[in-house]
Amino acid sequence: MTDRARGAVLDAITRARQEIHGLGERRDSGPWPQAVSAAKEDSAAYLGELAALGLDPKAYEQVRAQLEDQTTHLHQLEARAQKLPEFAQDATRAWQAIHDLYEDRRDRRRALLDQIQDRSGMLRFTFQDNADTSAWVARVRDLLNLRADGFLTDLPALASWLWADAETRAARTAQWRHALIAGDLDALARDASLRSAFARRLAELDPLVRTRLAAEIAEEVIDMDFLRDGGDPARHRDWQPLTAGSPGQRSAAMLSFVLHHGNDPLVLDQPEDDLDTEWITQLVVRQLRASRWNRQVIVITHNANIPVNADAERVVVLENTGRGITVRHDVDEATGTCVEHCGPLEDQRVRADIQQILEGGVEAFIRRERRYNNELSSYRAALRQASVEMRPADK
Repeated sequence: MTDRARGAVLDAITRARQEIHGLGERRDSGPWPQAVSAAKEDSAAYLGELAALGLDPKAYEQVRAQLEDQTTHLHQLEARAQKLPEFAQDATRAWQAIHDLYEDRRDRRRALLDQIQDRSGMLRFTFQDNADTSAWVARVRDLLNLRADGFLTDLPALASWLWADAETRAARTAQWRHALIAGDLDALARDASLRSAFARRLAELDPLVRTRLAAEIAEEVIDMDFLRDGGDPARHRDWQPLTAGSPGQRSAAMLSFVLHHGNDPLVLDQPEDDLDTEWITQLVVRQLRASRWNRQVIVITHNANIPVNADAERVVVLENTGRGITVRHDVDEATGTCVEHCGPLEDQRVRADIQQILEGGVEAFIRRERRYNNELSSYRAALRQASVEMRPADK
């Protein structure tokens, strides 16, 4: 049994050796060793050529790795180049959106001021496009993070070159924008006469900062004029700039602006300050009466003409008792209850307080009665005229 087992093992070993030997012969005689040999010969020839050219054969692998990196980078650039038209369209849409935003804001501002001008009758607004260069310079200085004494004359000069001339404004701002985005300011520096230090500072900015800078637009300047007392709106000389008016005229003009701006509830604290009685009667009272139909107006005043002749719907009489401001009150003798001095002008307590406390209280009620009599007389005359016109003609 042992001899048979030993014989079987020896036979298996012999067969394995034969097969290994056969595989070696097939390997040496097949195409694989020929390919390996050819590759070795080619590599040796290539290394020989490199040596003949004076190149270090040891740097071969490094050069080959660099070639692969450059090839990959080239493919990436080609892929990005294919997307350039799409990026250009996106950029055009973005700049158009910024332009539309500025235009929409300007149109809204003008619509608001036109409404105030029409409602007030005494204010007029004129617009100067892209004239607020001082604010533009301030914003640009912030973006450039300049010192207080840095480029003091360069930025105002650039602002004047960009925004002053309406005929060249569009072309110059487009050139400014393209130069900032491209980072090439040579042509701009030449055309706008920029100092080299200033142009270099702009060129060295981060691309995002340059893009933000290109989006800055000089806002418009709004001049407000007011109509002189008794003036004719059709006459140019009857309009006066707000800055040239007296303190009372400026107060009156700003009060008119506030009263005709919007429909939200409004609180006015002593609007009669800096105004004489005539201004209060002719301007404040008249405009308060007009505004009350569009908004709620709460007025704190010491002048009787405002609540009386503006036809206040509710008057609250306040007094300082030493412990603070409280609503004035007293005790009703008939009922023994506390009655606050609040209510319409027809309330006897309110009427008495106005006449006793406020400046010109009695005169204000006299003026109010005269106005109502005049309005009532006009109404009766119009009513009689209408009755006559509607009466059937005699046959």
